[in-house]
Amino acid sequence: MRALAVALVLLAAKPAAVDHAPLDRVLQRAVHGRFVDYDAVPKDRAALQKYLEALRTADASALSKDDALAFWTNAYNATVLEAVLAHGRPKSVLDVKGFFDGELHTIAGEALTLNQLEEQKLRSAKDPRVHFVVNCASYDCPPLANRALRGATWARDVEQATKAFLQRPGEVAVDEANKTIRVVQLFEWYRADWGDDAAVRAFIAQYVPKAVAAKVVDPSYALAYRPYDWRANAK
Repeated sequence: MRALAVALVLLAAKPAAVDHAPLDRVLQRAVHGRFVDYDAVPKDRAALQKYLEALRTADASALSKDDALAFWTNAYNATVLEAVLAHGRPKSVLDVKGFFDGELHTIAGEALTLNQLEEQKLRSAKDPRVHFVVNCASYDCPPLANRALRGATWARDVEQATKAFLQRPGEVAVDEANKTIRVVQLFEWYRADWGDDAAVRAFIAQYVPKAVAAKVVDPSYALAYRPYDWRANAK
């Protein structure tokens, strides 16, 4: 009985929710369209670190699906921001050994690399739109929102982010001369999240103008993937 009582006390003491307002503050100052002003982030670094500390001890186990997706997406994006500062704002995160698969970050009591966070907490939701709300501090990444995500507006926000990315000039490029549709390499890396190239085409077609969509799903147009631009998304 005593052991049960202690366990219940510890469970009750574990924070169940995170205030996303500190992350709002950071993003509202630093995010400018597809770019981030990394010189502005240190002005709110105390808020960023306060937020990350709250994430470390949060209890994400009882969150609804949408709340959990917002939680883990915010965790990914906030962790990337802090890691970029910690490494002196590199010209590319690929210049930092172990940036994605070596460095561990404690979130909700778990020690995770960024890759593990993405694979285990985000991709596991089986919704490929999540790729358009996570940001890896690189030029070709879908841009950060200028506020933290919330479960209450997750469905709307992830849909809007996906549409905004795919309708950005040049993101879905039609090469008439070579009958090719060219999209960012992200779709090649995570093809399994859609299923196959045909599913990738059908997904993209939902978000682009009808004239482009008709060519995207036309098998006579080859689907090609442009190399990812890993330059920093610095303003």
